[in-house]
Amino acid sequence: MKTTIELPDDLLAEAKVRAAEQRRPLRALIEAALRAELRSDRTREPKAEVETEWVTAPGGYLRAST
Repeated sequence: MKTTIELPDDLLAEAKVRAAEQRRPLRALIEAALRAELRSDRTREPKAEVETEWVTAPGGYLRAST
């Protein structure tokens, strides 16, 4: 499938150099990078929620250090 995307000029230039160094088409480099990004999202563990404990103190609220 063909699509059009806009990339910063410097990023595109760097990608073209990398693709040439690896002797593969720019399309293959972009495809591999996109697949790696999507794969990393699936394997990334969800961030643990941080619970903040607030305590009252003279002058207002303070975050309790734990």
